[in-house]
Amino acid sequence: MLSLSDDNYVVGVDPSLSNTGVTIISNKEELCYSIKTKPPKEFSFLAELNRIESIVCQVIDCFKKDKKPVLIVMEGMAFMAHNTTALIQLSALNYFLRKAFKELEVVFVIAPPTTLKKFITSKGNAHKELILLECYKRWKKEFSDNNIADSYGLAKIAEALIDSDSEDAKNLTKSQQEVINLLSAQL
Repeated sequence: MLSLSDDNYVVGVDPSLSNTGVTIISNKEELCYSIKTKPPKEFSFLAELNRIESIVCQVIDCFKKDKKPVLIVMEGMAFMAHNTTALIQLSALNYFLRKAFKELEVVFVIAPPTTLKKFITSKGNAHKELILLECYKRWKKEFSDNNIADSYGLAKIAEALIDSDSEDAKNLTKSQQEVINLLSAQL
């Protein structure tokens, strides 16, 4: 089992067409980024997907120029979404990012939204406000943006997946351990 050290790190990515959240955790630092996007007047969907993918990869690459992350955990798609256009567009972004991670030769795991919610709140159907509250209660991290809170939770999943000796991993709740057991099958 790996552990977080000065030389490696994990990443959580919450893809969004308007505000992608990216969190990087090493043993010394926790950095959270919000990638806000506003389509140009002459909107080109493919160009926007390429731009988001490029920024996410730059954020990851700039953290440690000579090292790749040990693991990326990215939120999967909410298949029960009612807006099919948004679901199709988010699916495209999700697969653009998967392709980029594969090209970077980085191991990644996909966490469904209900799995992420269960890890953070112990409930797979929790509202966004509860996720913000639980991030504060569990990890003393205050976020005003749910995409950043989600990316933080995803990075905490990555940390628990690779470092069973970390203090957080030793103190997992029953629900969190169930999530880790489920997602470890993807590794």
